[in-house]
Amino acid sequence: MTITAPRLRLWVLALVAGVGLLLGGAAPAAAHAVLTDTAPARGAVVAEPPAEVELVFSETVSASGDGIRVLDPAGRRVDDAKPVAKGGGSYAVGLSGPAARGTYTVTYQVESADSHPVAGAFTFSVGEPSATAVVPTVRDPDAGWVGRSYTAARFGAYTGMIVMTGGALLLLLCGARGESLPTVRRSTAGAWALLCACTLALLLLRGAYVGPGGPADVVSGSRLAETVRTKPGALLLLRLAVLLCCAVVWRFRDRVRRALSGRLPARGGVLAAVAVAGTAL
Repeated sequence: MTITAPRLRLWVLALVAGVGLLLGGAAPAAAHAVLTDTAPARGAVVAEPPAEVELVFSETVSASGDGIRVLDPAGRRVDDAKPVAKGGGSYAVGLSGPAARGTYTVTYQVESADSHPVAGAFTFSVGEPSATAVVPTVRDPDAGWVGRSYTAARFGAYTGMIVMTGGALLLLLCGARGESLPTVRRSTAGAWALLCACTLALLLLRGAYVGPGGPADVVSGSRLAETVRTKPGALLLLRLAVLLCCAVVWRFRDRVRRALSGRLPARGGVLAAVAVAGTAL
């Protein structure tokens, strides 16, 4: 079927509106969280080992048991692996084990409010600085195959959202004629499949993306369970549920038409597209 100029204009208009809905539903872009203060202070020399180490960030963050580590001068981990949120973007972790004099290294990898992981390290000393200090390994979450795969899946998800939302809006603008356009049907179905695949990939990759980044984390059941308990994980699950509902309604659209006196619920499709846009990370 030839796409006429009016149909092309409608398609372009629907895509532009889809972009607007997606940007409107997504969380506002903001700078990632940054470490603003610590106790003991970064580079400080204290007389006695502290009972805990506190980190203060510029915004609310979340941290797992491995998110904050404290290493003694010999490189042994001496924190209790139980970060405690103190409010206002502050986290503290208690220290355990024998207290040694020298330079302690604190590494952190937390999740900022915009769902992006933030990592870094700092040191403080007890008594006096060590002659040599532990060299921390700070992983760049966007590097490596996990980071690149997560970025690609995120880009694919945004593309699928835009095209799928544009298709839903075109159905609303054209009514029954819109469904008869092969271009609309195929592009919307392709966008739905792309969005499903990318959302599932994001859900599986997220544990490794915000965690250690190893291949085992991608297939770890415990990491996946931890992911779905977070806000980004819950949003990804919600998106999959909405996409599944869309597929069921489309599969049984003839029955839906009969139940609604021959009308396909185009407005429901637009509401579903808005709901999907609201899950953007």
